[in-house]
Order: sequence, then structure tokens, then C-alpha cells
Amino acid sequence: MRRSPVIFTLGFTLIEVLVTLLITTVTLLGFIGLQNRAQVAELEASQRAFASFIASFMVEQIKANPEIGSDCSFPSKLNVGSGTSKGSYACAANLTGQTSIRNWHKELMGENETISSGTIKIGGIKNGRGCIQYTAPASNTRAKYVVSVAWQGFQKTVSGGSSGSCGYGNYGDSTLHRLLSYEVYGPEVNMKSNDEPEPPEENPCGIDINSCISGGTFGGAPEYSGDTCFNGSVNWTHHPHLRGETLTILGNVTVADCNGSFVTRSGKIQATGAINLNCGGTSIVTTVEQCDE
Repeated sequence: MRRSPVIFTLGFTLIEVLVTLLITTVTLLGFIGLQNRAQVAELEASQRAFASFIASFMVEQIKANPEIGSDCSFPSKLNVGSGTSKGSYACAANLTGQTSIRNWHKELMGENETISSGTIKIGGIKNGRGCIQYTAPASNTRAKYVVSVAWQGFQKTVSGGSSGSCGYGNYGDSTLHRLLSYEVYGPEVNMKSNDEPEPPEENPCGIDINSCISGGTFGGAPEYSGDTCFNGSVNWTHHPHLRGETLTILGNVTVADCNGSFVTRSGKIQATGAINLNCGGTSIVTTVEQCDE
């Protein structure tokens, strides 16, 4: 009896097919998850970039109109955007500032770009809120503005700001709170550094008053070791002895006795006020004159 040959067929078993399907499914799911995370990250980045643009818009408006805070009587924090009605903000004292706040509100709300006949706003950030913290100028201190923009993120992360910061608590979960801020300072008007000394008080004689001694009545033919300034009227009962010095009087000057060596030696007396000399008719060699006004 003749036997038929046994033929073996090569192929995949069911279990091999199932393992292959499992590996392929896991790989595809991982790839899909990675794609989703990349899309969310890209969306978060685009929102931050747009928020920076919106904040920069207000920064430039303040730089061009630094009196907006005082003219419009800004509170300590002015809230604009989501949850506010600043689209109709009014400031009659500064119409340019009024327009800036209204336009900023539109930027935050996405009203500058819409679809479906204006019913869907797509030009803004998610639940955008803008804040301006204003500190009025004080003695030797410029006005300060802190411009902040907050928005709602698409995935949970660390909190975008501390309690009390712009938009904090408006998004339910603080880990969805996003925030960026910029500081703007007003112009340096009437500013004086504490390190700068007081400028000397000037007078017609061009003398620093702080370098003067007090005026008064002097006798006994006084002598001076160099140029001297007197802050106040001076009455010399006997003329001073001069040897080339200049005496400056910020006031009236009287010389009761201006004979002798007073008229034979060089020197100068200048005054901002009246000059009264008692020289007995002797010609004066010492120069006595009023300062030029």
C-alpha cells in the first residue's frame, strides 16, 4: 500500500497575529498621545505669544501717554477684559487714554477678529484679563505702572501667579492660571537724586551764599586773610585793611572811616545793596562798587 506524502504549510498562528496587533495598537496610541501633547504645547505657546503682544500694546500706549493714570484717576488696580465692561470705558480728561483702554479691552476679548458674522471671537486669548496697577508719583519718585495680562491655560501646570495677582481665582483651578507682567515708569520730571547736592543759591555777585559769613558791625581796622563774603549788610566803623583781597557784601555796606591806608592799597569791595562811604573827600584807590544785576 502506497502512502501519500505529508505536506506542512508555513504561516502565522493566531497568537502571533494578536501580539502583532497589540504592539501596533500601543505604538499608535503613544504616537497619538504625543501628537496631542505637542498640539497643546503649541497652543499654549501661541497663547503666551499673543498675550505678550496684547500686554506690549498697552505698554506702548502708556509710554506715549504717561499722564493717563493721573488724568483718568486710575485706582490701585484697573481691571480690563474678561468679566469687565471696559469696552465703554470713559475718561473725559484724557480721550486718548480712553481710546487706549477701550481698544485694549477689544484685544483681550478677541473682538478684532471674528467669524460667523461676528458671533464667534477668535482674535484673543482664552478668558483674557488685563490689569494695570498704578502708583502715583511722589516726592523724588516717578509714576509706576505694572501692566499684566492673565489667561486660562489648556492643561494644568504650576500656578501662574500668587494670590491677588491679575486674574487669580478667575479660572477655577489656579494651575490653569497664566500670567505675564511688565513695568512702565513715568518720565523723570522734577526728579532729584538723593546723592546730588543742593545747587548753590546764586546772587548778582555770583557768590555761593553757603560760603559766606554773617554780616554785622566791625571795627578796629580788621584784616582778612583772603577773599571774604558776608551774608548780610556790613558796617565798618573803621575801614578794613586790604592787600589785594575782594570783600563781597550781600546787602548794604557802610565804611565810617575810609581814609589812610584804605585809599592807598589795592583791594576791592563789592556789594549788592547801597554803598555809603565817609572818606572826607579823599580820592579812593581801593575799588568799591555794586555787583552787576
